[in-house]
Amino acid sequence: MSFLAQAYYLIKTPVVFFTASRYLHYALLVVRGVIIAKFLGPYYFGIWGFIRLMQQYLSYTNLGIHYALSTGLSTRDQGKQEDVDRIIQSAITVSATIGMALVLLGLGLSFLGTTLFDTYGFDRFVVAIVIIIALTNLEQVLANAYRVYGKLGRIAISELLNAALPLAAVFIVPEELIINAVLVAMIAAGLMNNLIFMIRAPFKVGLAFQRSGVTYLIRLGIPLLLYNVSNYMIMVVSLTIISIFYSVEILGFYSLGNSIANAVFLGLHAISWVFYPLVLSKVREGRDDIEVGETIQKVMRLYSTAVFLVVFLTSIFIPLLFLYLEDFTPVQPVLHILLISVAIRNLPLAYASVGIARGKQLTIALLNAIAISTVILLGLAAVYFRLQFTWIAVATLAGASLSMVLKAYFGSQLINLPMRIFWTFLPAGTIFSLLLSLLGNVLGQPTLFSIIALSVFVLTNRDNIRHIWVFTRTFSAEKRRINVIG
Repeated sequence: MSFLAQAYYLIKTPVVFFTASRYLHYALLVVRGVIIAKFLGPYYFGIWGFIRLMQQYLSYTNLGIHYALSTGLSTRDQGKQEDVDRIIQSAITVSATIGMALVLLGLGLSFLGTTLFDTYGFDRFVVAIVIIIALTNLEQVLANAYRVYGKLGRIAISELLNAALPLAAVFIVPEELIINAVLVAMIAAGLMNNLIFMIRAPFKVGLAFQRSGVTYLIRLGIPLLLYNVSNYMIMVVSLTIISIFYSVEILGFYSLGNSIANAVFLGLHAISWVFYPLVLSKVREGRDDIEVGETIQKVMRLYSTAVFLVVFLTSIFIPLLFLYLEDFTPVQPVLHILLISVAIRNLPLAYASVGIARGKQLTIALLNAIAISTVILLGLAAVYFRLQFTWIAVATLAGASLSMVLKAYFGSQLINLPMRIFWTFLPAGTIFSLLLSLLGNVLGQPTLFSIIALSVFVLTNRDNIRHIWVFTRTFSAEKRRINVIG
């Protein structure tokens, strides 16, 4: 296929175009994070890390309205467009009201000159932070409406703007103004994106307060919010502990490690986002347990191998990153631990899908809460004994491992699948490779041991790697047959 033919196929196929744009979006986010870290240094990157942490927490104020909207519209009666418009308008109204309340709160805190989080100069950034959250929450509501309608082009443009404008701002202003410039660029991107979504939308845009619609969205949204938040909180609580009990510089180190560890798996997330509805449909309630078990094994065989292959390949190239970010070298051992933590957290994808397909989101959230509590307890123990911040990462690894086992056990029980099957996706060769990778950090030879770990992993998982290779060769053909669902 010629380059022009490939480009035409990319543009004309919504899923392909959207997935490709997401890869570009993720690449821009990684580049932006690394460049900001380089220009700011550990101390000011710690302040930036705290700002991002506050944005993470404040994003939960939207009460899961965007999740509820996506789910509600996906199950709508196609013949009642007026009801659909009212649901969307109710979601916009709730999001806009919460956004206005946040902005007023931010203005009040700034006007009163609060000393809240004074270590990080929070009062200087609070107004910009709440404006960004208000715009982002509204943007997510509109984007989810577009997603259900299958209008992926504008979503792709909005994501690229969210990544590109703040990156461009870094190169325009002096280093001492980078944080302010990036925040202003994020506000500009939010305004532009909301405008893009509102112009000639496939649904009626406006404000409308319908009590039944608002109640429906909140009742549906909060459980979905709890489920989604619980998946991320294992990493977020460790950052919170660092921000409270350790220095600003340490938060800068840890924030970089956390950002890179999560960014590494964004590519896999883009693929799983496309295929996730397909997996849900194959493991839904009513299907034969044996058939569901076979689906889980097929998905896990590919997914677990891909996840750990990414871990070991990334581990080899991590030292190259710190040739550019010399001031952040102390975070290198922590980054290896966080990489494995994120990998393990993401591993039981298919098992969690079984629970979600059966409406067990709150149960899965409860299992995640147990793991989150473990991270908090172990993290506070590390603080009490004055241990280095590396042990906060170890606590995160312990929590992620517990979450993995609990979700795998729960999913297995739902379909009467022996738990021992799960451990076939974490064979002795993989576990030994992980231990080798960690040992390299302890001995100060991360690159050498990462190469050895990768070699052991490839040798012991060669059949599964062959399956991945076959899958990637047929991926383009598969994407032609996939419809994006909710």
